Amino acid sequence: RALHTHRNPWSRGPQDFYDGLLCTTSTRGRERAWYSAVTMAVDPELLEILVCPKTKGDLELVELPEAVRRELVEKYQEHFRDEVPVVEQGLHCAESGLVYPIVSDIPIMLVEDALPADILSG
Repeated sequence: RALHTHRNPWSRGPQDFYDGLLCTTSTRGRERAWYSAVTMAVDPELLEILVCPKTKGDLELVELPEAVRRELVEKYQEHFRDEVPVVEQGLHCAESGLVYPIVSDIPIMLVEDALPADILSG
């Protein structure tokens, strides 16, 4: 079976995006793998429409401290088969005081996976 990289995970809906983010799915007899290691940055248009899921506040792109990056790489490693997840930035919401990590160019917009904003100062 040929593996195809699905370049637009949102086209199948948000739930399929999250379900397929970290695994391979079968579609009409074909395996389709969603690899997050596609070498492209987060789409600027996507960043313009994203808001904090907790407060609906604006988000600011921020660099994450090296120690936080290492912790997040370890946290998400199990979801990336033969790859090392890339973690460099996050989306900060001043209103909620949360930072949503961006893992291999995919914003993780889940409140339960958000980090407290005080990690930015350390």
